[in-house]
Order: sequence, then C-alpha cells, then structure tokens
Amino acid sequence: MTQEQGGGACRPAGEIFADEMQKWFEQKEFENIVSACQQAMENGENTAEAYFWLGVVTGEEGNIEKAVDFYTKAIESSPQANYYAYRGSTYAIAGLMPEAIADYSQAIRIKPEDWLNYANRGVLYMEKEMYEHAVNDFNEALELEPKDIGSYYNRGEAFMAQGLYSIAIDDFNAIIALAPEDADAYAKRGQAYSELGMPDKAIADYDKSIELDPENISTVVIRASLYMAAGRHDDAIAGFTRAVEANPEDARACFFRGIAYVSKGDFALAVNDFDQMILAEPEFAITHYNKALCCDRLQRPVEAAAAYRRFLELAEPGSFEVKHATERLKTLEEQQPLQ
Repeated sequence: MTQEQGGGACRPAGEIFADEMQKWFEQKEFENIVSACQQAMENGENTAEAYFWLGVVTGEEGNIEKAVDFYTKAIESSPQANYYAYRGSTYAIAGLMPEAIADYSQAIRIKPEDWLNYANRGVLYMEKEMYEHAVNDFNEALELEPKDIGSYYNRGEAFMAQGLYSIAIDDFNAIIALAPEDADAYAKRGQAYSELGMPDKAIADYDKSIELDPENISTVVIRASLYMAAGRHDDAIAGFTRAVEANPEDARACFFRGIAYVSKGDFALAVNDFDQMILAEPEFAITHYNKALCCDRLQRPVEAAAAYRRFLELAEPGSFEVKHATERLKTLEEQQPLQ
C-alpha cells in the first residue's frame, strides 16, 4: 500500500485518496472526482472509497437510484459506517424510510460512538411518527454530543407531538441556554406554554422571538391570535394588520383581522376584511357566514341574506351554523322582499 510520509507519521493511501476527494468536493470539482475514482478502480486501488465518492457526486447531481447503486457497491467492498449513513440519507431523500432507517441502524452498529447517526435516524422516526423511538435516538445523540441544538429541537418536537409540553419546554430551555439569540426556540417554547394554557408566558416568548426576528410574520400572526384569545383586540388587530401589510395577497390575515374586528364590535371594518377573503378564496364557507352575521348587525338585510345563501351553498349540512343560517335567512325573507 502506498503511503505518504508527513509529520513523522505514515498515512495510508486510502486516507490520502479520501482527503483529496473531500477537497475536490468542497471545491465542486466533480469531474476530477469522477476521473480519479475511475482511475482508482482501473488500478484496483481504493475501490470502496471510489464507489463511495461516485455515489456522493451522483447523488449531488440528483440521480438517486444510481447513487444508491454506487453506495451499495462501496458497502459490498468494505461495509463502513459512513457508507451506510450516506446510503441511508439517499434512501430518505427518495422517501424509502424503512430502508433509510435500516441503513442508519447498521451504521450505528458499526460505529456506535457517532452521535450524528442517532440524530439522523431520530429524524426519520419523526417522519414516521414513531415518537418514542425518535426520543430514544435524540437521547443517545445528546449523551454523545450535549451541545447539539438540532437534537434538542427535534426531541422537543417529539415531546410536543405526544402532548408532553412541560418536558418539551425543558428542551427549548436548553436551546435558549446554548443559543440565547435563537428566535425559533422562544417561539417553540411559546407554543408549548400556549398548549399548557399559560397565555401570558406564551405571549412573552413570542414577544422575544419577534424582537430577535421581526421579519417572521408567521410568529406575529400567532401572537396576534393569542392577543385575540386574551381579549386584547387592538393588539390582535395591529398584529394582523402587520401581516396584511407584509403580504397583501395573504387573505387569511384579513380573515382573522375581521374576526378581531367582530370581537371589538367594528362590524363594518370586519365586512371589508371578509370581502377581501371572499375575493381570494370564494369557496371558504365560514367567511360568508361571518359576513352575514356582521351585515345582520349592521341592519343590511339584503347583503346578509345573500351571504347566508352563499354560505348554505358551500357548507356541510348538520352544523350549528347551517341551522342558524337557515333559520335567519327564512326570517329575513319573511320580513321583506329581498333582491
């Protein structure tokens, strides 16, 4: 085996070859990698590593099936943990989760000290909604690498999916301790507090998240919803208005602002927002119902009746809203001729 002398130590040719491939990969010199790998296989040297790097390049180019084939040949030549891990990642991209999990499991058997394989397998278990398995893997990953923020995030999400919000908060606390400027961690903890019925703490966390990342409008909308639930209608309206201004085509923000206006008793402004929602999503039944209620309160019977009719055309039968709309429409039609 060819070896290189350097620093008083001899390095195997395989390591030298791998380092060279890594350097070219970082420089995106894929043609050099392919050429070197083909030459290595012709010479019968570094065959497994050559197949592996051909898999890496092929996967990078989007040919998943061919990449899997190269990784499989690398594994057949030398069953190394990183070969299984890369093939597992490629299977995951293709949506073949059982195969991906099996490969990460094999990588873990070969190299149990590599925390990243536990973390990646945990993500796959999350995809399959196997939350207890996912938590076990994130536990292992964090035992080996206590500062892996990704595993804290994912374990927190797994706990949330199981309704274990208090435990999830511990993980988001850990992220905040490691990365106090992480806006998403505050938002996630705020979500957990909200699920636990602790709106004040939830709002405080969303405040901090927005302070750190003011351009994240989805967080602004969530906080506005919490304001509305807490009866802080002006704050809710301000939040939804901010969302409308950030993305005028997002009619859902208009819809929720309309609900906030209803809660405040500003029915005319609510109708304006419901009309915007109807223009964008005319088949969304409940908007017509809410508009009808507001027009009723504003003593605009023709508009109210039209909105009730449209709602009844779109709504699923049997709900309270359908019953009320039917009765109210009948009353309106009996009170006066409607156009």
